[in-house]
Amino acid sequence: LDLDAEALAVRARELGSAARACGHPAMDWVLHSGEDHSLLACFPPHVVLPTPFHPIGTVGAVGPGGRPRVRMGDDEVTGGWSHFAPGV
Repeated sequence: LDLDAEALAVRARELGSAARACGHPAMDWVLHSGEDHSLLACFPPHVVLPTPFHPIGTVGAVGPGGRPRVRMGDDEVTGGWSHFAPGV
């Protein structure tokens, strides 16, 4: 996935006051929280997106060794939410 930093910054700004109150960077919530499963979908290029979807990036190539990759600009986005992490 090639993420659009500005499109995600819009979402981070929406979470800004709550994130500050909790002492967390809002962009961390956007990139790594566990609620994205119900909000993320892929659509073919040049399709008018149905409400309430907003474009946040594009599906790109698979990384080295067939490993999926997520990038935002020149940076690889790592980490994320694990529903099966110890202690959760």
